[in-house]
Amino acid sequence: MNIKELVENAYENAKRHGFWEDWFRIKQLEKIAMEVNKEMPDLLTEHKEDVNNALGNRLMLITGEVAEAHEALRRKDYENFKEELADIVIRTCDLAGGLDIDLEAEILKKMEKNKDRAYKHGKAF
Repeated sequence: MNIKELVENAYENAKRHGFWEDWFRIKQLEKIAMEVNKEMPDLLTEHKEDVNNALGNRLMLITGEVAEAHEALRRKDYENFKEELADIVIRTCDLAGGLDIDLEAEILKKMEKNKDRAYKHGKAF
């Protein structure tokens, strides 16, 4: 499976299990806000906060998986650690899929950029 397929599968599975319901409601509100924006100009601006909250919630799901991986290491549970690493990637792919981000292209761009960065990015660790 390539990265594009992984992104598509992760997103479709998450969507099927209800993790994107809020996003679909937001998109409906966004459509309504665009239609009535001329009469209610503040509606679209207020709606942007809902978008940021939904994205922030998805980032926190990824962060939660990172915390679970850290806890698995603390317990020396290497099997669970591997599973949590997979969860981090799955959640990240899900988010990229929901936002229609070409994650493979972004990874390749970032890896190319990182080639020119300083040793440890100029930091101690």
